[in-house]
Amino acid sequence: EEEALEDSWRCPKCSACQGLKQFRLWRLPPVVQLHLKRFNWKSREALSANSNPSKNTGQSLPDPKVMKMALPEAPVQEKADDLSIPNCTAAAAPPVVEDAQPSVIADHALDHVAATLPWDDQERMYTLILQLLKKIGDNPAEPKFRSVGKAAARVQKDVLGLSGGPALLQWAGFRDIGERFEAAELSGTEADSRYAELLAHGERTRLRVLRRLRDERIEAER
Repeated sequence: EEEALEDSWRCPKCSACQGLKQFRLWRLPPVVQLHLKRFNWKSREALSANSNPSKNTGQSLPDPKVMKMALPEAPVQEKADDLSIPNCTAAAAPPVVEDAQPSVIADHALDHVAATLPWDDQERMYTLILQLLKKIGDNPAEPKFRSVGKAAARVQKDVLGLSGGPALLQWAGFRDIGERFEAAELSGTEADSRYAELLAHGERTRLRVLRRLRDERIEAER
């Protein structure tokens, strides 16, 4: 960026009063801070009115557009408790989950949950399933981590009692065998892959919610 200097500056060597002030960025900083200037903005209607004295109102309108600062993308967390999570990828021939809720194909479970549940419910569901996947990935030879009872209070509250919960369990690799969900065929590598995918999906969903809330606040303050 170059800025012309006026009579307020003189060269200390030759006393010249003309010069340019130049700014250069050698490397991008980790955080960019923007200073927004206050200014008046005129709509096209106002400009048209200015060109026709009979319609000129002489008023300047404030800019109706508010710059929306994008949230920085947070790094993907590795712990289930930090909860945030994934758009579905891969998964072979997903079964249809049949329960009291509307049938949801397991491979579409992530999109269904993100579209139908408020973030608080999503977060609880993602947290529990992330914890289950983490235990399987860390202890692939332990059968006790591969079975979840349907009657468990937390499972009912945070997963099975919510729309798309059974489908999301099946997406994660668990199979409905009656009174329990089991992940007998899920390998440790597959559990780690589902864990990473769910974590990334949750983070993207959380950031979308934060942006929406920010935009609603900006709109309300206009």
